[in-house]
Amino acid sequence: MFDKKISLVIAARNDSYMGNFKWRLETTINYIAAQLQSIDWLQQVEIIIVDWGSASPLREVVQTSKAVEQIIRYIEVPIDVHEKVCQGSDFPLPIALNVGIRRAKGELIALTSADVLWKSEAFQSLFALQKDLFEHSLFFIPRKNIPWNIVSQSPGIAEMTNYIDTEGTALEVEPLLPFYMGCAGALAMHRDRWFECHGNDERLVFWGYNDIDLNLRMRLKYACLDYYQTNKMSVFHLEHYPSRNDKQSAPKKLNPHVFNPLVVNDENWGLAQYSFAEWPRQEESSTMIASARKKNRHAVYFRAQHLLHILSFMFSGHTKKHLSWSISILRDYFIDLLPFRNK
Repeated sequence: MFDKKISLVIAARNDSYMGNFKWRLETTINYIAAQLQSIDWLQQVEIIIVDWGSASPLREVVQTSKAVEQIIRYIEVPIDVHEKVCQGSDFPLPIALNVGIRRAKGELIALTSADVLWKSEAFQSLFALQKDLFEHSLFFIPRKNIPWNIVSQSPGIAEMTNYIDTEGTALEVEPLLPFYMGCAGALAMHRDRWFECHGNDERLVFWGYNDIDLNLRMRLKYACLDYYQTNKMSVFHLEHYPSRNDKQSAPKKLNPHVFNPLVVNDENWGLAQYSFAEWPRQEESSTMIASARKKNRHAVYFRAQHLLHILSFMFSGHTKKHLSWSISILRDYFIDLLPFRNK
């Protein structure tokens, strides 16, 4: 029924983001392909690179192995389309990711990054889940950070594999934000759930909150699970410079904190109205693009559900940190009752 077991969706651009982006992307896709080859899963997984507005296509500059060539798909979104839909953002991540989701061929679709490495066990464990859990849950896969002193040396695949195999167990898992489930290394969900909710909110084109918004929306109907807590599995993130805590970085424009219904966007989410060049060349499947439009329940219903979830979280913890998060979430909830631009 499905062409692939898993589709990994990565949004990227041929630029110098974080200083050594080309090496990061090369390392990520070559490592993943090597891991899949080790378990004979190259035919089961695809890596979709949504190449967003690159002046020179990524496919022309990224050096990949023969194994990568069997699983890679580049979907190229030209700069003129970016200018039409960007809403003032330099890189509208939710739209770019939705482009990949709409065109993915896997039964499970995972949003990941150009600097996140997946071991073979991570793929296998997802498909070892019970059917109901697999089909009706949003999984947040936490990350372990490979330190900058290792990444800065730009090690080869063999060196990186050896480091993860020998030191990976000792690396600490970066915890997810309480209730919000933010700061994961990857998000995975059955394709039916992605199409039901219409993907990421395409109004949230600035910095942060996209993963949190998705979590809040899916909670209205499904389970949202910390994959490390349920399956003791994480992915590995190539720490970058400047780091997340670099106070010298230019301030980013932040997304508003909103409490959406389950379904966002219209029937053209993921820029379904456009046809994009894809490499290797292949015919676009209309069955991969088709999506039934879902109607939202009344606004009062989903807002009440959000409030119940927040209060349940608030009374389930006993630490000062837990209470602090609860108050913060409640504040965001009531602020969202005010008119939201473009809502």
